Amino acid sequence: MRLLQLTLLILLLLMTGCQSESMLLGNPETPYPPVREPLVGDILHLPTGIYVTAAAMYDQASRAQVVYVGETHDNPASHRLQIDILQALAASNPGKVSLAMEMFTPKQQPGLDRWVAGELTEKEFLKDVDWLTSWRMNFALYRDLLTFCRDQQIPILALNANKDLQKQVSRTPFAELTTEQQQLLPELDHSDPYQRAMVEAVFSDHKMGQTTLD
Repeated sequence: MRLLQLTLLILLLLMTGCQSESMLLGNPETPYPPVREPLVGDILHLPTGIYVTAAAMYDQASRAQVVYVGETHDNPASHRLQIDILQALAASNPGKVSLAMEMFTPKQQPGLDRWVAGELTEKEFLKDVDWLTSWRMNFALYRDLLTFCRDQQIPILALNANKDLQKQVSRTPFAELTTEQQQLLPELDHSDPYQRAMVEAVFSDHKMGQTTLD
């Protein structure tokens, strides 16, 4: 199943695109600089420094199994891009797209399922998932995205770990977690030093930067 995954750890410009049917190639570790300064609305393929069209970006994204789309939480432009990408992927891959969102945990999954099934009003949904406590952002920023999923029967997946597990993992090295806690976590690949360097850089600028990565 193809998955549109929203995560704040990935920059908006990491969306890849192409100018023709062939996929652009490039080394993400040594990206080419753009030929000019970007303008509002530009889409830049970072590994090559090439500006691409929205159609080319959607085409490239439609070939991926997982698409990461970042956001500035309170920026409406971020959310307009999210809905545009989701609509494009749903059109090119009908019945094969899901939306995973970072603000929801497994405890909230039943509420997400009921929302997509059309069993909850907006007011009931916000109460069911405890939106004002768990996320605290203006729901209007996410309304179009969530409503589109409900209207198109696109599954919404709770991406985050439960809060108690988050706190435990952030303070405890993986080896010191209980077997039960370790089983609740996804399999981790520590073989890529470049990814670790990127994550360390992101965490160093984040308010949660004092948490352990080990």
